[in-house]
Amino acid sequence: MQIEYPEIEDLAKPRHRFMSSYEQRVQPFDKRYQYLLFAAEPYETISFKVPSTEIDKSTPKFFSHWDPDSKMFTLQLYFKIKPPEVTKPQPPASTPNGTTSPGVPPRPMPPASQAPLPPPPPPQGLPPGAPLGNPPRAPPPPMSGSMPPPPPMSANGPRPVPGAMPPLTPPAPLGARPPSMPPPQGFPGQEMQS
Repeated sequence: MQIEYPEIEDLAKPRHRFMSSYEQRVQPFDKRYQYLLFAAEPYETISFKVPSTEIDKSTPKFFSHWDPDSKMFTLQLYFKIKPPEVTKPQPPASTPNGTTSPGVPPRPMPPASQAPLPPPPPPQGLPPGAPLGNPPRAPPPPMSGSMPPPPPMSANGPRPVPGAMPPLTPPAPLGARPPSMPPPQGFPGQEMQS
């Protein structure tokens, strides 16, 4: 890239830097891109949207040069080449009914070298072919006279418990005063309303 700065300030030199898509606030971020920025006074900063591939910064491939006579800034860069990805063909993922789901990536299959584990050996002391697990339980033996049966319920409801509180008396009708309470009195010279 070559950028001309005909009105650059004397003794000033343009600068450059790379900015990730997440740093900038002009466009929505996109991890596939990065920005190459150039700045020089009195100019506004300019940027170029470039792929976010790694830059090869080795000396022969990456260099920048400022020519103060022609007032031109040159930047050369190369992107590192990604090695081709080795992909193995995988069988299509299938659902329980045998069809594949569109847009769903296939599940990775376990490597062929990992066969399923054999079942665990039977516990020691059992004859071959004996069922594993707990044997069925026999019913519990009947209890012989350890506790007497509960008493039968009486026809009139539950019997009172000795030492319990006596039943409560029903409340007095509204407006009635208990006999222990004196009649109400107002201030001197005030009549009472009823």
